[in-house]
Amino acid sequence: LAGNGVLRRRASDELRALAHELHIPVAVTFMGKGVVDDRDHLSLMAVGLQARDHVLTGFDRADLVICVGYDPVEYAPSRWNPDGQKRILAIDTQPAEVDANYRPEIELVGDLDGSLDRLVSALGGRDQRSRIDEHLDLRAALLADLSANESDGGWPIKPQKAIFDLRRALAPHDIVISDVGAHKVWTARLYQAYEPDTVVISNGFAAMGISLP
Repeated sequence: LAGNGVLRRRASDELRALAHELHIPVAVTFMGKGVVDDRDHLSLMAVGLQARDHVLTGFDRADLVICVGYDPVEYAPSRWNPDGQKRILAIDTQPAEVDANYRPEIELVGDLDGSLDRLVSALGGRDQRSRIDEHLDLRAALLADLSANESDGGWPIKPQKAIFDLRRALAPHDIVISDVGAHKVWTARLYQAYEPDTVVISNGFAAMGISLP
């Protein structure tokens, strides 16, 4: 589970390297979009918007959740760890804010890029033949949801169709800034991000008008 802290600390490359070295699927908060390339087979895309996100992106079946640059306000731990029993490893620049549903067994506190680099060095080089692709059914379901309205010619235009066409029209490094409103949910959920800092979505007070400046 990667959050906005990975973008702020410019550690996306290191996170991608760790995910590929250890074959770990990655879900992001909607403020962490672009941390991983959503075209990558390890991407489980954004969470934190729907009641069943923890099922759609596999948190319900995970035996360990690695939280990187994650702030609980981005996606409440009670949503993805409702019984408080998940084993959690937290990697961040400061100690975790612990509550009943977010109690990391281990914390790595320091620069994110350095921590992730050292993890790759310590754990890399393993035999990839034993890797497990248990997440691929989840990814297939998510992609099917994203493309469900690809050919929809109805009027008025559905939000899903508008988001699909927007992604197709823009280049990988083009920037989308979502203002605050109902459309924010569609952007966060359906718009696929390919590069860091290419999708900006407000959180916290979520003030309307943030896209104009």
